[in-house]
Amino acid sequence: MKKGIKGLTIGLCATAAILCASGASAAQKEGDAIIKTSTDSILKLNPGTLTFASSDALDFGSATLGLSSQTKSATELVANKPAQLADAKTLAVLDLRGGDKGWYITAKAGDLYLNGNSASIDPTEKLPTSLLKVQVGDESTAISGVTSAKVTGTSAVDIYGQEPTVATGAVDALGLHVSGNINGEITFGATDQTKAGDYKGVIDYTLVDSVTPVTP
Repeated sequence: MKKGIKGLTIGLCATAAILCASGASAAQKEGDAIIKTSTDSILKLNPGTLTFASSDALDFGSATLGLSSQTKSATELVANKPAQLADAKTLAVLDLRGGDKGWYITAKAGDLYLNGNSASIDPTEKLPTSLLKVQVGDESTAISGVTSAKVTGTSAVDIYGQEPTVATGAVDALGLHVSGNINGEITFGATDQTKAGDYKGVIDYTLVDSVTPVTP
């Protein structure tokens, strides 16, 4: 992935044609040819960066410990977004590369541990998860500042232990573009030894600077 703005290089190139005649006076006389100059202005603009403007954390609320399998939908998403996206449940990408390059996003979820302690080797502190699905909507022109939808989302796909593509930006998705809403669903079980408490895990979103999604 290309990172950083390399900078701007500015140069000026000028050419002039000069007419000289043997014995001619340095001062222009009536009837002499008028010599013009031509000037080229050159600006080399290097590509900028492709970055996440924001992503969201899924909050599945609460459930009661039991022995049977349970499925919970995400009840809230915690956002850290530009002001115009503060209330949106989306993935946002800022593309300043200055060309028709395209991009896509993959997602992968790991295990959920009691209090987020992934270093624990105690099996009673790991949530017995079987599925964690996300569904990502397409970009909508209803979002402030979006005049043409350039992001395609996905139907519900399982991201637990695997890494499917969840959003794709068109080759001309330049500037700030956002997905539609993200919806999540988790299916988990429990044993009579599973500890009660707050279980936390990580979803890794990967932004790839390529127009063609790679099938995992």
